[in-house]
Amino acid sequence: MYTIAVIVVLYFYVRLGMWVARKAASRWDRKRIKWGVRIAVALAFILIPTGDWIAGRIYFNHLCETEAGVKVYQTIELPDEYWNEDGTPKFYDENNGNFTLPVEKFYKVESKTTNHPFGIKEHRAFILDINTHKIIGEKPWFQYWGGYILGNFPPNNISIGCGNNWSEFVKKQFTQTNKKGGVSHGSN
Repeated sequence: MYTIAVIVVLYFYVRLGMWVARKAASRWDRKRIKWGVRIAVALAFILIPTGDWIAGRIYFNHLCETEAGVKVYQTIELPDEYWNEDGTPKFYDENNGNFTLPVEKFYKVESKTTNHPFGIKEHRAFILDINTHKIIGEKPWFQYWGGYILGNFPPNNISIGCGNNWSEFVKKQFTQTNKKGGVSHGSN
């Protein structure tokens, strides 16, 4: 039933575009100008529902290049008890993205989602020092839903994202302190 409604709306939208193109072109006498007006009206009717998709994709790409990814302000050194023998972290569950950090020192905070224009959503996760409330590291990532039409009408309501690599975040944010008291950089 939903598909039928979309087809009916599209039909009337195309008919309206054709009527406006004919009406606008009828004001001119020369054939070239009439065709130019028709093409301009057709382009306008195409860009009205899809222009936000084009601008949104450009803005999404800009956000991915300039803001997404891991930002480490201070690395966190964790003792051997937080690491497996092969150097992989025990405190991070790769399947669901959960962290088990030392509660006396650090905790993870995931901020609320921020909505940007063109159907882009921003998510930010922070690692804070409990004592100073200073941000030690952050990981912003973005989701793009494809503009108003693609983002709100099935079956195309699937987002694309960038900057959501938790394994990269763990690798850059945390280092292993070896038994001699130094930092082992090669194990993770």
